[in-house]
Amino acid sequence: MPKALKGIYENGRVKLLEPSPVKRKTKVIVIFQEEERPKHRVTEFEGLGKEIWEGIDAQKYVDEERKTWERNF
Repeated sequence: MPKALKGIYENGRVKLLEPSPVKRKTKVIVIFQEEERPKHRVTEFEGLGKEIWEGIDAQKYVDEERKTWERNF
């Protein structure tokens, strides 16, 4: 029965990230999955939506939210 395992390919070798369920010589199929790069950097979002918080004390808002959490538990 096929079993998928995660691993890292480097310098012509695959290093498994979990134990192999097979102990003898076995044929395998290796699929290379390239890591997708993020489309944006987190620093691009600095200041985004700041107008929403105009005139609001952020700490007071968080404190009020926390009070509702405590009541629900």
